[in-house]
Amino acid sequence: MRKFYFFLLFAFFLTQNFDAKSQCTNTSSFGTATINPSGTIVTISTCSFAGEYSTINGAVSGQTLSFTSSIATDFITIHSGTSNGPVVASGTTPLVFANTFTGTLYAHWNTPGCGAQSSCRTTTVQCTSCSGGGGPCTNTSSFGTATISPVGALVTISTCSFAGEYSTINGAVNGQTLRFTSSVATDFITVRSGTSNGPVVASGTTPLVFANTFTGTLYAHWNTPGCGAQSSCRTTTVQCTSCTLPPPANDLCTGALTINCGQTLTGSTAAATADAVTGCATTLNTAPGVWYTFAGDGSLTTLSLCGSAFDTKIGVFSGTCGTLTCVTSNDDFCGLQSQVTFSANVGTTYYVLVTAFGTNSGNYTLARTCIPACAGVPSPGAISPVTSTNCAGTSRTLTLSGYSIANGITFQWKSSPTSGGPYTNIAGATNNTYTFTTASTQYYVCTVTCTNGGGSATTAEVVVNVSNVSHSSITSNPATTCSPGASTISATATGGFGNYTHTLTGPGTIGAPVVSGGNNQNVSFNVTNIPVGANTYTLTSTDANGCSKASTVSVTVNQTPVITITPAAPVICAGNIQQLTANAVTGGSTTLSSGNINLAIPDNNAAGVTTAPISIPSGVTITNPADLKISINARHSWSGDLIFKVTSPCGTTYLFDRLGVPPLTFGNSANLGTSSASTPPPAVYTFDLAAATVMPESGPGTGFIPTGSYLPSNTTGVAHNWTGLTFPCAGTGNWTLNVSDNGGGDVGMLVDWSITYSSTVNSPVVFSPLTNVFTDAAATIPYTGTPVNTVWVKPPTTTTYTATGTVSGCTASANVTVTVNQLPAITVQPTPATQTVCPGANIIYSVSATGTGITYQWRRNGVNLVDGPQVLGSNTATLRLFNVAAANAGNYDCVVSGVCPPPATSNAVALVVASAPSVTNPANANICAIGATSQTSATFSVTGTGVPTPTIYQWQISTDGGGTWNNLANSVSTAASPYYTGVFTASLTVSNVPTSLDGARFRAVVTNSCAQSTNSGSATLTVRATPVVVANDLFNQRICISDTLVPLVGSPVGGAWTGIGVSGFNFVPTATAIGTYTLTYTYTNSVNCTARDTTLVKVVDCPERQRLLRDDAILVYPNPNNGLFNIRINSTLYNYLGMKVFDMTGRLVNGKVTKSGIDQQLVSPTWSNLVYGRVIPIDLTYLPSGNYLVEFYYDDGVRTSKKGYVIQILK
Repeated sequence: MRKFYFFLLFAFFLTQNFDAKSQCTNTSSFGTATINPSGTIVTISTCSFAGEYSTINGAVSGQTLSFTSSIATDFITIHSGTSNGPVVASGTTPLVFANTFTGTLYAHWNTPGCGAQSSCRTTTVQCTSCSGGGGPCTNTSSFGTATISPVGALVTISTCSFAGEYSTINGAVNGQTLRFTSSVATDFITVRSGTSNGPVVASGTTPLVFANTFTGTLYAHWNTPGCGAQSSCRTTTVQCTSCTLPPPANDLCTGALTINCGQTLTGSTAAATADAVTGCATTLNTAPGVWYTFAGDGSLTTLSLCGSAFDTKIGVFSGTCGTLTCVTSNDDFCGLQSQVTFSANVGTTYYVLVTAFGTNSGNYTLARTCIPACAGVPSPGAISPVTSTNCAGTSRTLTLSGYSIANGITFQWKSSPTSGGPYTNIAGATNNTYTFTTASTQYYVCTVTCTNGGGSATTAEVVVNVSNVSHSSITSNPATTCSPGASTISATATGGFGNYTHTLTGPGTIGAPVVSGGNNQNVSFNVTNIPVGANTYTLTSTDANGCSKASTVSVTVNQTPVITITPAAPVICAGNIQQLTANAVTGGSTTLSSGNINLAIPDNNAAGVTTAPISIPSGVTITNPADLKISINARHSWSGDLIFKVTSPCGTTYLFDRLGVPPLTFGNSANLGTSSASTPPPAVYTFDLAAATVMPESGPGTGFIPTGSYLPSNTTGVAHNWTGLTFPCAGTGNWTLNVSDNGGGDVGMLVDWSITYSSTVNSPVVFSPLTNVFTDAAATIPYTGTPVNTVWVKPPTTTTYTATGTVSGCTASANVTVTVNQLPAITVQPTPATQTVCPGANIIYSVSATGTGITYQWRRNGVNLVDGPQVLGSNTATLRLFNVAAANAGNYDCVVSGVCPPPATSNAVALVVASAPSVTNPANANICAIGATSQTSATFSVTGTGVPTPTIYQWQISTDGGGTWNNLANSVSTAASPYYTGVFTASLTVSNVPTSLDGARFRAVVTNSCAQSTNSGSATLTVRATPVVVANDLFNQRICISDTLVPLVGSPVGGAWTGIGVSGFNFVPTATAIGTYTLTYTYTNSVNCTARDTTLVKVVDCPERQRLLRDDAILVYPNPNNGLFNIRINSTLYNYLGMKVFDMTGRLVNGKVTKSGIDQQLVSPTWSNLVYGRVIPIDLTYLPSGNYLVEFYYDDGVRTSKKGYVIQILK
């Protein structure tokens, strides 16, 4: 579009009647500069506008000054003194003149006709006659000769001049403006006249422009600054910038020259003027042009400028010079040159305009060829090539040659899938060549027809064999994998000729192809190091004819997560809880590509073309706008016309304006890739949505491929004040790209585009093992193995935990070891719990403990011990005590401390250091002298205490009141008097004591195991007299078993009898049995001394006492009586008797009787346990006086007997 505007402006200028040589005066000031007296070019401004003036200081009369503008058509006016003062010089750039004013000059910049233009141009000033670089210089070595072109053409003196040489220049004329240049920008030029060391005409740094004042031969000396020499090539030129030629004779249509059939003419448009012609498809009014004419003769006429020296255009008109009608036109037919072909009608006059692109001019060659009208049946000629093999989808051109050449000849190409036809006309194939894209094998003919009433002829058949390589299958295995990605890509090629070769392109490391099958049609590639994301691979199979088929296949690599665990190396104390946080981290840089789309960019179409979307998947987190980049791979012949628009998922559009700023200028003419838009190498622009740089507007050279990041500009050329995307709206979802061409005459395509983003995704993990793992900080809820980010562990010992994360089917693990420092614990306590030792002993106490980093501290009674003469190992597991004394006694324990609190304290062990025992005093004792049966022994007891407990006793006796003491010994004989036992125990027993020991004293010496002794106090023994006891002898007295009581007599009186049958002071024989018995009489005197005497008693049967009832076994007395009488048992046979009472009538008196007014029960008594001599009283007083029969009976169930007595009761 900018090109179009530029052309319109240029045409506007050409069609206006402006005088480019007029003197202009502007009122707006911009730019100031001072002329360099050394001749260096001074830049006034890089952005002067036409319609402004600049102030120039340092002008001196006599200087040769050169003023330039970067716009080649600009007109320059130099005023002196003031901005509207006298004009010193004026003209089209470059303006070179001999200055006649000293002071300040004012340079007015205009377009032709004193016009204004608000676009930047660079303006300069140079004193070309000022001495600079150490000159003027004189060299002695000559190289190169040239002649100044009188028409102002640029003449190359040499392409390899050296600094330190001079060149000979012919054709100089006084008054010319000459311009000498060197391709080395710092070179200094000296121009001398007449001879090589003649007068200096001008000198200065290249380019040297001056008003020449000499006619003849000039000598140009080339030097580095300071008149130096340099043996390296530089190109040197000379040009008369003030020389012009008169316009050619055929400058105007009315002066058109005739050109005939078969004629070739040459000429130049350099001095011609532009022509205001319109109506042709090609613009023909911007450059100088010349005219030719001829009369139509019915032939097919070709007018060609091929071979001309500049970028030409050609137009053909009919009508008259005043009313021209465009017949045909052309710009670029053969490269930058032009050619047209048309039928020249008989009787029509044609005018031919030879002109140029833009404002170009130069030498041309115009050739006219004519083909006459045909007649009859033409010769069809032959098609070449006769047989060819093409790849499907490639271009093939069939060329017809040898046919009848005449005007009116037409061509019709025909094809058939089989040899020999039938043939079908090919639409649009009506030239002598047929170019097409091959699809399948076809057979072709061409029918040649003369349309002037002649006939037709058809060529012989030719065949175009087509190799249509295709892939019957292409796979990636696996199609989805985990990083680092690896896959095998396989394909089978068909449809080609000969053996296949295969290549694979795409990301990662691609291994060598592995082929198999006929013609190597099967192939597989192992690909490793495939990056994360969706990756597209292009597999190309090529047959022996070079025909290829490229197919794409995708491999998606899901990122294997990186497992991070914090903290990395935790250390805790046993029983504590440790939090572990882990993430399965995925992300990094991911590229999503459109793949190869080769989308044509419509020419001069603001709507452009929009791609299918690229979608950033949900779940992606993009935290920084700089992490999102757009890469555009495009080809275009005029990159300055392009506008890229990227639309985000929420509709926000980001404008990447033309690849230069501002966009309202003519634009950047650089190609994306090369100057050929059809097959340039891809050029990739990466637009960073957070970048802050702008691609420069200056047009780089052919083949330039821009790099870097560029900030978009808006439609007015002002950089966006963009603060970044709002995520995630602009992050995830569909993104689209629109590309538009905003100027005409260009071609290009969007090859592909992609989005690269950096993101991080944190996913939960599974922890193992599950033991001692919890989901809460208090470690009360057991972890069950579900994916989480945080757990709490409470291991009893050092444990390694594994965090395993799976993201998109990709699994990774990481370990963390939780080091558990064990609390100090006592495993073996010190022993013994208590020990008693003798003074001077050595003691060892030991503990065993577990725990991390444990230390030991032994204590006595809770006070820390330190090593010293008596203590060793107070800070170790074993404590040693040496030569202990009483001061060392106490409770010892060990405090075991570790990395983890609390410390552990051992059981306390008691150390007792022995001391002399303590002993109680024995009590005084009484004893009866020998012969006593009571108090026959006395015991003296002491209690020895102490540590150790005393175990050794020695009793002693003193018979002199404690003056001397003698050790006692246990008595051996029981007859000893006195008799001692327990002499070596805590209790001494004394027995069998004579009265001589009355008042003796006894004590104990108590000794412990450490040989420490203590004497007890003494105790006094009192010995009392024993009484003389006599028991009267009964052994010689006959005592029957049936006797009742036998009196016992002993002295002294007051004693007591004991023995079998003894009852008080009686012996009861019936309580014994027949035999001999010992009876003892014991007597205790007033001092409690007891003695005894014994006697023997013999109990006999006495058989005379065995009487039956009938033999007076019972004696009744008295009789008569008053109802009270006794019976005496006079036999030992009956121990049981019963009694019945009868009155004299024989009536048993067993009824009730009244006694004292009270009814009495009749009693019939029985007696048991009867013994000999027993008397039983009988009471029958309740009976009245009279005689009664009293019957005694015996009945033991075995034998019975009875006897009756008449009892007379008298009242």
